[in-house]
Amino acid sequence: MKVNIKAIVLISIIILMTAGISTFVYAEPNFTIQDEAAANPNLTNAIHAMDDALKYLETTPNEFGGNKAKAIADLRSAIASTRKALDYHLQKDEDHYDGSMMQ
Repeated sequence: MKVNIKAIVLISIIILMTAGISTFVYAEPNFTIQDEAAANPNLTNAIHAMDDALKYLETTPNEFGGNKAKAIADLRSAIASTRKALDYHLQKDEDHYDGSMMQ
């Protein structure tokens, strides 16, 4: 039996190309926190506003009737909680991804 090397090489190339394409088409996307922030601009804007308020409170000499320290602590907690909310949603997106976005 005569072996056709050209045919074997061609079939091998086609198999390798098909495997590479199918991996690309069905690969899950890598969601990033930037993607999540873009999908939730109100939360992102709120985090930026709280960051700005925190920076202001930390640098201002005013004490605001003795409420400054509590406001700083509350803002830090709110910023952390809001970031955790975005992180949670990001994880939820990755856990429930069904591939429908890739076509």
